Amino acid sequence: MLTSIQLLRAMAAWVVIVHHFVQIFSPSSGGSFDRFFGGYGGIGVDVFFVISGFVMYKSTHERNVSPGSFIFNRLTRIVPAYWLYTCLTAALLLTIPGLIPSTVFEPVFFLKSLFFIPEKNPSGIGAFPLVTTVGWTLNYEMAFYVVFTLALCVWSDVRLAAIVIGMYLLQTEFPKIGVNATYYANTICNDFVMGLIVGVIHCKHRLKMPLPAALILAIGSLWLIGKHPHSHDPYQVGLPCAILMAAVLSQESRLKIPAWIINLGDWSYSTYLCHVIVLSIGHKLMAIFGLGPWITFAACSVTIAFVSWLSYNFVEIRASTYLKKLVPMKRAVS
Repeated sequence: MLTSIQLLRAMAAWVVIVHHFVQIFSPSSGGSFDRFFGGYGGIGVDVFFVISGFVMYKSTHERNVSPGSFIFNRLTRIVPAYWLYTCLTAALLLTIPGLIPSTVFEPVFFLKSLFFIPEKNPSGIGAFPLVTTVGWTLNYEMAFYVVFTLALCVWSDVRLAAIVIGMYLLQTEFPKIGVNATYYANTICNDFVMGLIVGVIHCKHRLKMPLPAALILAIGSLWLIGKHPHSHDPYQVGLPCAILMAAVLSQESRLKIPAWIINLGDWSYSTYLCHVIVLSIGHKLMAIFGLGPWITFAACSVTIAFVSWLSYNFVEIRASTYLKKLVPMKRAVS
């Protein structure tokens, strides 16, 4: 894996953590910190989607990857940890109702959440799965994987066009089949396409540029994002995130990334899944013991990192390895 991508993954995950910390704790009671991270911390999701589009293209470029092996590898990589944290969330909601904000347990809704089926949360916040603050993005991620899998069935020369058309139809035609299918009309799906485009450029031309040019692009992309309130708009946010990723990628040979940041990138999926649970428990303990929000956040950050390490090594890796041994298939992407 490219170290530049691991850096971006780590940054995206921890920006989202601060975003949700602000939402749960409101540490400065509406101050500039709250306004900034409360408004722009969601950019981490757009970065993740752009990275996903890039990685899926790069990992299958000029490789004979069957549709079955691709989707199997994606499922073994994504599902075990997601099911674990969805079940943990359900258990916590049943034992301590209200511990985790904006979500409620209900059996049928719980099952739909496990299988990435959009459904209105019984809490009334809309079509968000049980793990509300992070699960909604995985519904889009899985839809992208399905489109990508179908595109692997066609000739490689037209595969990119097939993916782009598939993502377009997902947003425009698929929502017509039912009420809950309107979930996929969200234009945030175009973030995946932005990542695909960067992947094409990188694989064909190996993105390289002088450091000053990369810095100008990176700063310019952040300026473009800051021009508007954050809304996951693919052109106001997704495109600048793709430009930012291209700028960072272009410096791959120059980057000297510490091992601990690479590790944070490795753990980023588990970090993404576990952090709201840890923050919610931290918020409860803060109220019980009269702690300050920043001390609580420091303790939560250490806990999130530790849980992420455990989850990555003992859930993500081991479950994926076990399932691949159980059902041997030609390797796709990891």
